[in-house]
Amino acid sequence: MTDAFKTPVFLITGASSGIGAAVAHTIAHHCPTARLALTGRDTHKLQTVANTLANLEAAPLLLTGDVTNPSTSTAWVTQTLTAFGRLDCLVNNAGVCGSIGLVQEVSPQMIDRMIDTNLKGPLYLMQAALSQAMVAQQSGTIININSVAGITAYPYWAVYDASKFGLRALTEAVAEEQRGNNIRVMGIYPAAVDTPLWQSIDPNHTPDKGGMLTPQHVADAVWYTWQQPAHCHIKELILSALNPSV
Repeated sequence: MTDAFKTPVFLITGASSGIGAAVAHTIAHHCPTARLALTGRDTHKLQTVANTLANLEAAPLLLTGDVTNPSTSTAWVTQTLTAFGRLDCLVNNAGVCGSIGLVQEVSPQMIDRMIDTNLKGPLYLMQAALSQAMVAQQSGTIININSVAGITAYPYWAVYDASKFGLRALTEAVAEEQRGNNIRVMGIYPAAVDTPLWQSIDPNHTPDKGGMLTPQHVADAVWYTWQQPAHCHIKELILSALNPSV
């Protein structure tokens, strides 16, 4: 059995809450020997998640910083390699969404925030993971948590749609580039998920969450795609609620 399956090393962005925290818990549940590097902007929130992962054999590495800064991506991968010696799976999960509305109403600052976080952030991390670890290893998996907004463009969400369509293109192109290096690049496309992201869309309105997916649904999809045999490449996985409310 290879080290990648005995003690796999995961780097998970946006791990302080929501989907990222659920992914960390799911990996810890299925594979207590895993090594986890968890990233986020809030040290306290990351530590709170880490305190609930007591079944892991090794304490998770907690990394704070701004995912939109390319030097942060380089540093995170470097620190992961220093701590654990390799990187087997990058889970690009960090993402943001601004208030919905007509495209002419979106501020330049919000455009930058969504494009920088949802598209450039995963790009920088993929570059760092590939150049610093996975190509040399001749193995690795990159899982990009996208959205159904990366498949279908929704009106009033135009900039968010654009960031997610861009991430889909990036995922598909890099998947083809890295086949020869035995590196799998995959996209997961969930419909509406009950996460704190909805507060940033409209703080004064709480949508009906009864028909939403949960973070655990997405985390289970991450584990499913990761644990496939190395020669099996699930290019994309689309998740939707049976009776959606949004």
